Amino acid sequence: MGGKGMKKTLAFGLAAYLGWHLASAQENLTLDQCIALSLRESEALRADERGVEATQYDSNTLFWSYFPTTSISATYLKLFFEPPLEKIVIPQIPGMTDLSGAFDLPEWARTIDITIAQPVTPLWSVWKGHDAKRLAAEIATFRQKAHADQIAAKVAEYFYSYLMLTQIETLLNETEKQLERYAAQAQGFVETGMADKRAVLKVSLEKSKLAKEREQVLGTKTVVKRALSLLMNRPPDSFDLDYDEPDFTPMTLSREILTEIQKQHRPEIKILERLDRIADNLDDIALQPLIPTIAVTGGYKHNFDDTLINPEGTFFVGAVLSWTFGFDTMKHVNAYRKAQSEKAITLLTSIDARKQMDLQLSHLHADLAVKEKEIAIASASIEAAAENLRIEEAKYQEKLTTETDLLAASLQERQAKTSYITAVFQYKIALWKLAATIGIPLDRLTRELNETSR
Repeated sequence: MGGKGMKKTLAFGLAAYLGWHLASAQENLTLDQCIALSLRESEALRADERGVEATQYDSNTLFWSYFPTTSISATYLKLFFEPPLEKIVIPQIPGMTDLSGAFDLPEWARTIDITIAQPVTPLWSVWKGHDAKRLAAEIATFRQKAHADQIAAKVAEYFYSYLMLTQIETLLNETEKQLERYAAQAQGFVETGMADKRAVLKVSLEKSKLAKEREQVLGTKTVVKRALSLLMNRPPDSFDLDYDEPDFTPMTLSREILTEIQKQHRPEIKILERLDRIADNLDDIALQPLIPTIAVTGGYKHNFDDTLINPEGTFFVGAVLSWTFGFDTMKHVNAYRKAQSEKAITLLTSIDARKQMDLQLSHLHADLAVKEKEIAIASASIEAAAENLRIEEAKYQEKLTTETDLLAASLQERQAKTSYITAVFQYKIALWKLAATIGIPLDRLTRELNETSR
């Protein structure tokens, strides 16, 4: 074998190896795998996790306000008196202890004070505040779940869109072969004198239109797969999509049943419930400054330079009642009124948001019903268009019809099949949006549908 032949063989072997390697490197991913990878790789969800941690730490921080505060202070002072005090001398009485030293002033002030204070009435505000922080942590968790549901629905939309375009591409490839057959027939009619060149030109024009349509499909497929790869943080060439699902699961759940499911599981509704409770807590907290404060306190003071009137150790225990009243009171009154107004705003906003969610659910439910009818219409259209094309092809072989009628029948069949493919995958995307909206996994929604349809 010559040198050129050897080089060609090596080049062919290398190309074959690389082609096999790239093909084997591709991983077939199901929809569940795509969703799992996207949720794991999502930077936004990781940020949500940190947000949940932050709110939990915030709640834990306020928890320690339940416990009393302890203060320890130490004093070490050298005392100077100006003018110097005269020494107090008490005449000594026979039979009694000399008390002159009892009135000596100390040269040092060396003490240690330990005080424990526990406010009682402010514990009510602490309890309300801690409950508000705990609810805020729950809200962060529900927002994270809602965000994850939205990402899952977006992945499903890209997944089904890519498969839809793949099936349309296959349909276009089949149509191209069909047009090649028509072109051969038209050329045969031209050569035998049964038709002029316009027959071939018509088929050629239709092939050009088909090529443009296929190019649009391929370009959209590339964009959709790129979007899916960005969500999963992996190269587009490293995976393909694996699809093995029934084409259609009818919507048999009523809007009322879906509404009940939404009330129980939708994260946004749970968030609204907690926002209402937070508004109640903030309203109560704003009332606290208008209430007298009672605190229990106790402690011990040790004096290293004790005297008769200043003993070495002093224990104390008791309670303190305080109530600040003055111009600040009006400030607190207005703050309380503001909290009441903000509570009313929260409640009214919550009512409006629930109405919008109910309207959104009604729209999704009605949209699914329309898409069901589109699938049925497209399915019936395929059968009618296929029969019409069969008749036109038979007539064209006998030159009993024109190329225009034949191409029109072919286009009608392709449009019917394209409509069916589009309707099926759009229906699947709508089901995912519905499941993500009401806050349950799609497999549970599908299970509910299957149980209802029995």
